[in-house]
Amino acid sequence: MKKKRQKNRVIIIAFIIITLLLSISSWAAATMYACRTAGGKKHYTNVRLNSNCKEVAFSKPVHRVYKPEPLVIDVSKKRTDPQKDTETPLPAVAKRKVYKYSNWMERFSGSKGSSRYDSYIKSTANKYGVDPLLIKAIIHIESGFNHRAVSNKGAQGLMQLMPQTARDLRVWNPFDPMQNIDGGTRYIRKMLKTFHGDLRLSLAAYNAGPNLVGRVGRVPAIPETRNYVRKVISQYNYYKKNKKEDKKDKKSDKKRKPGEGIKIVIEKNNKKIAGKN
Repeated sequence: MKKKRQKNRVIIIAFIIITLLLSISSWAAATMYACRTAGGKKHYTNVRLNSNCKEVAFSKPVHRVYKPEPLVIDVSKKRTDPQKDTETPLPAVAKRKVYKYSNWMERFSGSKGSSRYDSYIKSTANKYGVDPLLIKAIIHIESGFNHRAVSNKGAQGLMQLMPQTARDLRVWNPFDPMQNIDGGTRYIRKMLKTFHGDLRLSLAAYNAGPNLVGRVGRVPAIPETRNYVRKVISQYNYYKKNKKEDKKDKKSDKKRKPGEGIKIVIEKNNKKIAGKN
């Protein structure tokens, strides 16, 4: 008796499950109608109630591939502070080191700086047709060659890209030296093209934004921006001067005969010793 009861229960449960599955499948395959009442209200049902009901056609979902818009700089739009955009949260490591312009502009300007990124600066600048010494001067003044530098306004990395500017330039990690230099070089090149090669205006636009500079037609009367332009140009000229001096030294070394420099030093030392005696 017990076995028969168990079998009956199993059969009943199986019957219920099959019935539910059939009802679900039929419901899923059922046609839907959009009907309107006399008052004009619209409602949906799986039963065609009257001639006002129309069958609803369900379209298949379309999968679209996101294509980012190209970077377009419009200098005609008015904007009081073009550098203030929605900022991405900064990494915890970067937040520990926050530098203001006054901290490094006085400390690092007028010196040779670091040669750590010279090879990549040169290759990237040549790739985009910009003077490598200008890129190095910008990095020198912007961050003092600290790839983790963050300004008090949120600019990040070697070339101090604002978060929104970095996103527009497709720089996904502004603290990566290569990405930052690549994006910053493209940005200053864009500024040079926008302002027809005017270095002062291009640097001002790099610092304060192209919309503001395009609107006023000159370096804005912002102390930080004017100081920035002056420092970068000064550092740029310093690099160019040292490059010429290095070339002269190399040429003089080539003209000098092997061992000639050593002989001159020996002769000078001998004269000093003879004078003492």
